[in-house]
Amino acid sequence: MRLISLDLGRQLTKDERACFGEMITLVQGHTLVLELIARQIAAGRLDVRTALGSIRENGFSRFSGERVGNYKDGEEVYDTLAAMISGLFDAGKMSAEAKQALRILSLLNVRGLENSLLRQFFPDIPEDTLAGLSAEGWIYTDSRVRLHPVIAETVRGWAWDADDVTVMELHKKMTDIYVGMANEAHIREILREADIFRSRHDRHIIRGMYFDMLGCLYDVQLAGAYGSDNDRDRELEEKLFECMEFAISEMQLSSDSRSRGYLTQYCLSMASVLLRSGGDEESHAEASELLDTISELIEENEPENSANRCYFYMVKAWYFTLAEPELNETKALVERAEAIAGQVFPTALELIDVIHIPAANCFYY
Repeated sequence: MRLISLDLGRQLTKDERACFGEMITLVQGHTLVLELIARQIAAGRLDVRTALGSIRENGFSRFSGERVGNYKDGEEVYDTLAAMISGLFDAGKMSAEAKQALRILSLLNVRGLENSLLRQFFPDIPEDTLAGLSAEGWIYTDSRVRLHPVIAETVRGWAWDADDVTVMELHKKMTDIYVGMANEAHIREILREADIFRSRHDRHIIRGMYFDMLGCLYDVQLAGAYGSDNDRDRELEEKLFECMEFAISEMQLSSDSRSRGYLTQYCLSMASVLLRSGGDEESHAEASELLDTISELIEENEPENSANRCYFYMVKAWYFTLAEPELNETKALVERAEAIAGQVFPTALELIDVIHIPAANCFYY
């Protein structure tokens, strides 16, 4: 009762104390659910009797086929915690904007993400939306934004309120964050969610986006060791190339107007890896053909300043570093890429990843 009072920000009324007394029994004293209820009452999104009705309907005594494992007093219990949380979510009348933000945040790992990084990678999530979700107990916000694992697992079961390409783009953005951290375990978790979504929206552009993300996993496992003599690395490199080929093939088959941009990206990735994976003439010739194809795609589909043009100049810089070494050409291409990068990439991390690290490597070679 003291915990509930602290979350409410005031003393309980007699009626609230009676209702919470019954709820404590129904949820076996599980503090996560009680905290959610109290915070939503404090925020004016829920009243105590509606909350009690939801718990009576979805409480621990109503077991279902989909039970969520959670720890209480050191023992793992399997109950309908997900059903109760979903019931509170429905009763709380959350805005569509807040639902979408929560659905995105459910893809984070258990440690969450620093506030600054979250703002950089997801600028479309308003600060007041995050503040509201925190006040209602859905997320924790201190130096990081994070979700309780049970809430995250529950929210990941909810439908997306966005078109299928946008949803896959959000999965890819999350994948890119954890690629930057080399967090292989969580990349696998995001891929699991992306694969479930792909199976429900099975068309060429979605399949292509999924194979691109799967390739990211193999790239992290390789840690940039292209062309290695190690059997494990050779096998991973074969899987990476297979993913890139599937991604390109799916985008070539797609009739979605957005597929041209992705096709350009995936061809650029293939050319880059070909150039850096062994240095044989066959790989260089294949990369050169891809660069010709990419040049045509860019002239037909890309504005003067675009991310794909920037990537194109950097991959050509690799070509004039490794295939046909020409320092002045490499320097000119890096300068052209850097001029565009400052306009199209919003974060310092992206500039470091896209321009500074590969340029340093080119000049080193």
